[in-house]
Amino acid sequence: MVEPPEVIEPQKEPEPEPEPKPVLPAGPMLGKPEPARLTGPSIVRVEAPEPMTPIRQRSKHKPRHDSPLTEPLMKVKTAPATATKTATAAAVGEKGKKHPERTKERTHGRRKAESDAEVVRQSKVANIRRHRDLEERQARLEAALGVGHRLRPKRKISSKEYGSASSVARPEVAVVFEPITVKGLSSVLAVKATDVITKLMQRGVLATANQVIASDVAEMIALEMGVELRIEKKATLEEQIKETFEKRPRNNLMPRSVIVTMLGHVDHGKTSLLDKIRSTKVTAGEAGGITQHIGAYQVNFGGNSVTFLDTPGHEAFTAMRARGANMTDVVVLVVAADDGVMPQTVEAIHHAKAANVPIIVALNKIDLPGYDINRIYAEFVSNELTPTEWGGTTEVVKTSAITGQGIDDLLEHLNYVSELLELKADDTIPAAGWVVEAKMSVQRGPVATLLVKEGQINKGDVLLAGNTYGRVKNIKNSFGKSIKTATSSMPVEVTGLSAVPQAGDRFYIMDDINQAKDAAEQNQVRNRENALTKRTQVTLDNLFNQIEAGNVKELNIILRADVQG
Repeated sequence: MVEPPEVIEPQKEPEPEPEPKPVLPAGPMLGKPEPARLTGPSIVRVEAPEPMTPIRQRSKHKPRHDSPLTEPLMKVKTAPATATKTATAAAVGEKGKKHPERTKERTHGRRKAESDAEVVRQSKVANIRRHRDLEERQARLEAALGVGHRLRPKRKISSKEYGSASSVARPEVAVVFEPITVKGLSSVLAVKATDVITKLMQRGVLATANQVIASDVAEMIALEMGVELRIEKKATLEEQIKETFEKRPRNNLMPRSVIVTMLGHVDHGKTSLLDKIRSTKVTAGEAGGITQHIGAYQVNFGGNSVTFLDTPGHEAFTAMRARGANMTDVVVLVVAADDGVMPQTVEAIHHAKAANVPIIVALNKIDLPGYDINRIYAEFVSNELTPTEWGGTTEVVKTSAITGQGIDDLLEHLNYVSELLELKADDTIPAAGWVVEAKMSVQRGPVATLLVKEGQINKGDVLLAGNTYGRVKNIKNSFGKSIKTATSSMPVEVTGLSAVPQAGDRFYIMDDINQAKDAAEQNQVRNRENALTKRTQVTLDNLFNQIEAGNVKELNIILRADVQG
């Protein structure tokens, strides 16, 4: 049996492996951005650069003095020879003489030198200007042809000034107004501010150009520079207002109340004596029974009124006593019989004499036994107060604040002195006077105690007092009652000011509030400049030197008080 042949099956080709899928990022794919299209100016035409013409070098030979500076634009046509011969023949006269042509004026050499010098000068000036113009043009061309900032040449175009500048002459006498600044002093002395600052540094004063310096320092610097310095003071708005008030016409003069100031040593009974006169108890309200500020009161007796100013007698209140003496008409010097004349008593005598006011001595505590009247009178004489009992002119009234002895005699003497002084005032004009004291009240704001010298104050008037201004809102008299009008010699308490004024300032009733505001602001600036001028810088380096020199004698502290002044 034959086996069938084996059938060989054709081998199948291996299937190709599938290509791996590319790894795609997660999320949607963005298409390929289109190429940016550049936009710009379109080229209209291309021109070749203009050729640069080289700069023509000027010939070195100098022109003649009679040659023109520039060539003429048109050439002068020369006449033909035949015309010249004809003119020559016509010039022959009848006598047969031939006159030469006179082309130049006969100057016999006088103008030749002047014309030569003028031509030479003009040619030099033209050469200098031409050379300068060429330098500037060349510098501009080089700067324009540079590719970058670093390749550009430095342009040094400077116009030379021909001729020396005249130096500023320093004056022999200079006038400057206060306050004096370093810049203002340098301008009047015709020097630089740095020179003045150098002089100040040599004296140990550090100041800038806009800083205020003292008047004596400015005078010393001016003397060192050979200039006599005259310092003048500008009239402020307040001074102009004061002058206007003093020149006002007074058509309704009437007698006014006398203003009396109580002066004396501490604890000699000034306030107690005034209490007895007013029948009040002011002493009980003072700290320790010592007056600490000026009190202004008005007392009526026998149809007359007297205004009293009670000043403190402690040695720490010297400025208050000086202000009280300047505001008053009469000074009552209170002296205790058991103590006699004390240091503050002597100081009060000096204040009264400086103010040029009469003095009446109240010999208080006369009810105490054991005093020596002759010893007290001798002390008065040693201070130039001779009692009338010893043949002098000083009235000595023996008083007692406990028993009331001598109170009527004291008031009679005050009335007699006021009649001798013939005190008169016009109550119809706007008021003027002094600020006795001032304080800040939590309920009412700035409160000022005013003493009216002359005139009247009404509610709603514009008030100027030193650095402050405002409209009067409320007026109270010395008894605490509200009033509408205050007249001459009345002490009143007013409110409505912009700030607390300084004690001792003058006050004025104004018509324009804007003028009052300008004057107050000017006073603020002036006070600040004066404070900066007087301020001395004390550092650790010069502290002991200042102490040895006596410049530092006090310790500055901040003290909270109830009344300003």
